[in-house]
Amino acid sequence: MNFIKKFLGSSPKDEIASISSGKLFLTRSPQSPKGELECLYNDAFACIRKSNTAFCYELCINRVYQEGELDLHGSSGFDDSDESDEDDEALGNVRSGTSQTKDEWTFFIVEELRLRTYTKSNGTRAISWMDLNGDIDDRFEFIVDEDVKSAQVDAFMSAIYKCLYEQKYHKSSNAIRDRKVLDEFVYTPEEAVIDFDSFKEDSADLAMLPGEEREKTHSASSEYSSATSGDEYHDSFHSARPIGDSKDLHSPATENNSVVANGTAPVTDDHKPNVRSDTAILYNTSSFDLFSFDTDLEKFIIQKSCPEVEALITKKGDWEYSLVLESTDKTLFLETLITSLVNPVFNFKFLSFIFNYIPSSKSDLRQACTLLLKFSTFEELSEFQAKFVQATWENINKKSWQKKGVSDYEYLVEALSDMSLDEDDSTREDSEQNSSEDEDDDDEDDDDNVLSNMNDRIKNAMVKEKGRRMTASDDEDDYDDLNRVNDLQPGEKNSSLSVGHLHDKAFVSRGNRIGVFGSEDGDLKFETAINDLRDSNKKSLNPDNMMLHMKDQYMIISDKTLDNKRLYKMDLNRGQLIEEWEIDKYRDVVSYGSNSKFAALTDEQTLIGLSSNGLFRIDPRLPDSKIVDDEATFLEQKPKFSSLATSSQGYIVVASKTGEIRLYNRLGKFATTLIPSLGEEIRGIDVSQDGRWVLATCKTYLLLIDVMIGPMQKNSGNLGFTRYFDKDKKPRPKRLTIKPEHVAYMATESGEQPLNFTKAYFNTGIDSTETSIITSTGPYLISWPLKKAARKKADHDQEQIYSIKRYAQNVVAENFKFGSSSNVVVTLENDVSLANRSSFRKGGKSVFLPRGK
Repeated sequence: MNFIKKFLGSSPKDEIASISSGKLFLTRSPQSPKGELECLYNDAFACIRKSNTAFCYELCINRVYQEGELDLHGSSGFDDSDESDEDDEALGNVRSGTSQTKDEWTFFIVEELRLRTYTKSNGTRAISWMDLNGDIDDRFEFIVDEDVKSAQVDAFMSAIYKCLYEQKYHKSSNAIRDRKVLDEFVYTPEEAVIDFDSFKEDSADLAMLPGEEREKTHSASSEYSSATSGDEYHDSFHSARPIGDSKDLHSPATENNSVVANGTAPVTDDHKPNVRSDTAILYNTSSFDLFSFDTDLEKFIIQKSCPEVEALITKKGDWEYSLVLESTDKTLFLETLITSLVNPVFNFKFLSFIFNYIPSSKSDLRQACTLLLKFSTFEELSEFQAKFVQATWENINKKSWQKKGVSDYEYLVEALSDMSLDEDDSTREDSEQNSSEDEDDDDEDDDDNVLSNMNDRIKNAMVKEKGRRMTASDDEDDYDDLNRVNDLQPGEKNSSLSVGHLHDKAFVSRGNRIGVFGSEDGDLKFETAINDLRDSNKKSLNPDNMMLHMKDQYMIISDKTLDNKRLYKMDLNRGQLIEEWEIDKYRDVVSYGSNSKFAALTDEQTLIGLSSNGLFRIDPRLPDSKIVDDEATFLEQKPKFSSLATSSQGYIVVASKTGEIRLYNRLGKFATTLIPSLGEEIRGIDVSQDGRWVLATCKTYLLLIDVMIGPMQKNSGNLGFTRYFDKDKKPRPKRLTIKPEHVAYMATESGEQPLNFTKAYFNTGIDSTETSIITSTGPYLISWPLKKAARKKADHDQEQIYSIKRYAQNVVAENFKFGSSSNVVVTLENDVSLANRSSFRKGGKSVFLPRGK
């Protein structure tokens, strides 16, 4: 029979290649309760055919009926009673490119299938690929009948490789003349690198090997590499020691052959708490293997195998939960409170849960480490995830999870569970989108070129009362100590930053003074200081928020510790406070902002104010209360508003300490959209100038939210500022944070709580679009490319998309220069610096260390 139809030829339009006869099996792990081998079709036909999408092809396995067999099943070929179940299964499978009916299995041909061919011990050929919807070791196998020639199978596989080529590069394979071009698509599991990013693939391949080979391969794969590398730094970094049996760790044996978390002594039987005696157990499981991240080797090292260790989620008290790990041999006991500092990551592609063990005592923070639980099944990880999310939410909100409605429950589970870090499916973006982004990546990654061509030495200053100029230098790597000045006021530190729009200036507050810096030849130059700020009662005024106003000629200042009902207007040309406004006798002002993103470029005198429960227009020309009554909205409940931001159209986004986000079309109206809280306080908010993206800052992560109403909704194509989302279609935030192993580096290096993000910003400018995000934590300045962050999806290959720049001091505030996506004004505790994103770096632990360590 025909076995191959040419890509160009007179064969049927949709069918490209076929194998006339074989059997379809589903292979599973030997430990699977469902059985190791299941025959799906005893007689089957395999073919490759085009889909309705360009450069996308399908592998189809069809059941073949013998004469008279079809009649036994009725005219439809299967019982009616099976229809509903199979329809449901097909609907679920189609999400991963797989669909199924009684007589056909269809798979989109993508690299994730790990398609391969091999010869079985009896000489027959087999084609194997992963079951993306199944358990971790599940694979499909099409066993080719003996009467099909081996050359026909090779031709079929060649057609598959061409399909993969077209799917990846979005161009025809007809021009390929060199067979080696397709070699990148030939998957050989025995030669695959065994690392964390191939958990699922490698363990799935073990199920295909004979018993002895499988056992041998398993022992060889007890180490999984991290996505990062950096062996050259092994001897220069403080190691967060693995936990478990020292024989498996390549570390010196302890007296009882065990260590716990960075080398701390294990809890013995005499001192080990009895978890079950005084706490309620919310959940427990032993269906996982335990790994720890070795910072010397930069690998996840296996510590305990299933079922040698048990994980328990326990209730300690009112709204307080712990995650406990204890081994059956009593050599391991570890307990950590479930808080946001755990920095949890769920990865369903690899059936893994990663988290940080952060000691509660500050003196022990250098013993922080990263642990990984690799679960046996999808169901086990899902159940663990649900309980962990519940414990996290109740700890933050101090109320029962069960009181949430069904729609809110589903929203919270999905949103809180999206804790994947940087997954990026970059190969599927069109070339136009990638081109601009690759340009950014090249700038970020090419450090050597940057350091040889960038003038990154910046003179900075902060002044004492006489305004004497003081300088410090910032070398290219920011790892050398800066030259410090000796005449700053004791105990004072820089506290806030405001970046100019028209005159390329930056303003930095320190105590009751403001330093003014200008940009010159790529450097920041100290220009002057505004000293000894005092209110009308001669009380010292320490700015906690500064907003440039009316073409950057004025600045609006607040000091909530002095008076939370007043704002102050400063004339920047004179360097003096000229007006003092009591906004309202009965209402506090927690935040304020411009009427629109670029209103500071105009002569507009009014601004927007925010109280703990109200949003309103402020008009300083009014005689008494400065609140414009018909442009004010106050809520009876206490939403605890905390910050606001505006788009170029004047749309307003308001964040709250409760974690809720409200979208307003205009003042004087109620919010058009309410985005539910994930539990944590929002400490800063920003919005893109077109209103499409909202960026919220929490303590340990950022939230990036697309507020464009999606397809299949009543108001599709509109923004959530102007139209409502369907009730069950709330926008899903994308969580941006740091990889757990990187957080462990931060903790072990600094001895401080590792994550405490400052307010994050988009770059902005009148003639520019947002392309980057900037924030900081401790001494680390961190940036994300917006496009990659926006298309972040769970269950794709992990790729670190954020980049980092380390300073010798903590960063207190930062923002992009107006109109620039690369230059960032950075306020350190005692310095001001200008950084270029091209000097940021990706990578392993070297990024997190000062020079010389």
